[in-house]
Amino acid sequence: MNNRAFVEAFSKQSGYNLEESKKISKLCDKFFIVGKNNKEKLIQELINEMQLTEEEANRIYEIRSSIISQGIKDKIRHPFHGQE
Repeated sequence: MNNRAFVEAFSKQSGYNLEESKKISKLCDKFFIVGKNNKEKLIQELINEMQLTEEEANRIYEIRSSIISQGIKDKIRHPFHGQE
């Protein structure tokens, strides 16, 4: 999944506008999705940079994880979809 598709999907699922979603995406890109330490670092970064509550930062992390895992599942099911 490219960054534009991710930002659009994130915006749709989270309710944030596209500009906010782009900013969140850039912050999220600093941290690998897997690992408890990375999750904690990302949540802390979202709290500090975006002035979010811990609950909202966790919700953003969960939405991000869901979008990425769905993208991986789609690639596994249809590895050549969209390639010509």
